[in-house]
Amino acid sequence: MSQEGLIPLDREVDAQHRLVEEIAARKVRQEAILAALPEVVILLDEAFCIQYANTAGEKLWGTVPANPSDCSICGLAVIHFIHPEDRNRWTALLESVLIGDSTEKDKLLRVRGSGDELVWMNTKICKLADGGLLCTLEDYTTRRRHETELTKSQRLESIGRLAGGLAHDFNNFLSIIMGNLDIAQIKLGSTELVKSELEIAIKACMKASDITKQMLTFSKGGAPRTEIASVVDLIEEASEMNIHGSKLKVHFDIDHSIPAVEVDVGQIHQVFGNLIINAEQSMPGGGELSIRVSHGSLAEESEVNDDLNAAVIEFEDQGCGIPDDKIDLVTDPYYTTKTDGTGLGLSTAFWIIQRHHGRLSIKSTIGQGTTVRIALPCSNKSIHGVKTTESPSLEKRHHRILIMDDNDEVRDVLRMMLETLGHQVEETSDGQQCVAAYQKAFVTDHAFDLVVVDLTVPGGFGGRWAFEKLREINSKVSVIVASGYGNDSTLASPEAYGFKARLQKPFMISELESVIEQVLR
Repeated sequence: MSQEGLIPLDREVDAQHRLVEEIAARKVRQEAILAALPEVVILLDEAFCIQYANTAGEKLWGTVPANPSDCSICGLAVIHFIHPEDRNRWTALLESVLIGDSTEKDKLLRVRGSGDELVWMNTKICKLADGGLLCTLEDYTTRRRHETELTKSQRLESIGRLAGGLAHDFNNFLSIIMGNLDIAQIKLGSTELVKSELEIAIKACMKASDITKQMLTFSKGGAPRTEIASVVDLIEEASEMNIHGSKLKVHFDIDHSIPAVEVDVGQIHQVFGNLIINAEQSMPGGGELSIRVSHGSLAEESEVNDDLNAAVIEFEDQGCGIPDDKIDLVTDPYYTTKTDGTGLGLSTAFWIIQRHHGRLSIKSTIGQGTTVRIALPCSNKSIHGVKTTESPSLEKRHHRILIMDDNDEVRDVLRMMLETLGHQVEETSDGQQCVAAYQKAFVTDHAFDLVVVDLTVPGGFGGRWAFEKLREINSKVSVIVASGYGNDSTLASPEAYGFKARLQKPFMISELESVIEQVLR
């Protein structure tokens, strides 16, 4: 053969080599793409046996092989993985596509996972040119759960905006009522004439205040005031407070090696307390409640790829259970099956746990009981020892205090409470008046020892604005922020904004006295 004849042959071999390499590279890319898809992709032959399954299919029905080109479920009839009640419908669907209808089909059916759990899948089937079938299956159960959770979160945020405003107004009225009752009780002293009636009225106000606190949980900016705490301690404290006097028999299974968590102690107490009360109400004649605390991960609680360590807390009762069609409703605000309930218990728990970046799930069977499972992220911080503080002097110190609140009646009650404690008080109704009064007193050597400001004032001259102006006059000014509203991060971390402390309306004289002593000690 001449040299000239070899050149075209060499070129042809090189071209074929490049083509083979390109096909191989394309196959690798396709396998990588199919492996990355969250949907199950399978190829079926005319007998409806699996010829290919991507990684999602292997995870669902088999074991993922070390070599992507291998297939642990290939050769098996796909009908084996379909729920018995859906097999006839699935077979008819495959046959209709295979026989002559080459258009894509889209149907919902139930399939069995590797652990025999049932999963609703949205299936799409189309006929291939070689006579086989291409099927894709999307996890409809997970998608629907995500959509439900998103809708619920959006609904809770909308309710939160409304609840925050209502709670603000309600707390102002409670401040007026509770303040006057508290003052009346102090003025009457030890007289028994109306003592019990006043105590009943104050307790009723406290219960109303608890409801507004639950409403404020939904308000958008009511972020938790976190600290490092022990889940075990929180469980034991909540149990002691809520089980005493009940007919519940409580069994504890607690792993005491659980790391600390960073939580709002008051809010988590509220969650645990609500769940214990719910269990008691589901077993009015008494029954067993199992409380378990174990070490887990957030990844186990959801589809989110999150490796954070978690403290897992479970409350399992033997009560009446929740119907399947109601299980998604029990965490909705104001939904309740109790004629005397507010419907805030589980919804409050759900919202609080979500704001702590945790998970809350509910499983229930009619006639057998309900299990509420909570996962809270563990912290890598340790719990600090309790700091010892000097006891306050037995001699009461009286101070000059400037107050600012736009509500005349609330301001009047606050003045009377402070005067009852022996303090000298000057009132202002907005930030501008407050700053002017402080400036006048400061330059005449009659400075105020303390300023108490309302956070929210119509017109913009509220507590934050006033505080910034006061610091321009005196950088060491002591200011307490008060509010009946829960939509501002200032209330979550008042110290971060320079305030010495906060007062959540409504409050009692004893709480007011304690905060003042703490700030001015």
